Amino acid sequence: MKKLFLLCIVLSCGLFGCGSGDVSSGSLSLSDITLSDLTGGTYEVEATATYTPDAGKDPTGAVIKFTAQYTTPSNPEPFTKTKTEVLSNTGVATYLDMITQGSEPVYLRLTASTGGLSKTKIISIPAIVTP
Repeated sequence: MKKLFLLCIVLSCGLFGCGSGDVSSGSLSLSDITLSDLTGGTYEVEATATYTPDAGKDPTGAVIKFTAQYTTPSNPEPFTKTKTEVLSNTGVATYLDMITQGSEPVYLRLTASTGGLSKTKIISIPAIVTP
């Protein structure tokens, strides 16, 4: 009976992952936000979050939540987008979005969080320059 129970545990880890589940410890990093000007005032924004659990633990199954708040000088009330990503064994998740820019800058405040850990980066996306 003990052997059958152990076999069930091993099989379920193989099927569903044996992530740490506890993301209240370890570390979380968030890369700088990069902008790519795609032409015509459209920008691609990208940032990468990396969760590193304590030694000997696997990040598989942990969830990183990205919260992006966009504001402009004329509209300081944030427009919020969220994205969640379940981590693989690499512990890496990427936030990717496209912004069509207008006549004033857009400020992006991006927060990555998992468990009790969070990191925030802020960037200004420039306004379209008209000749």
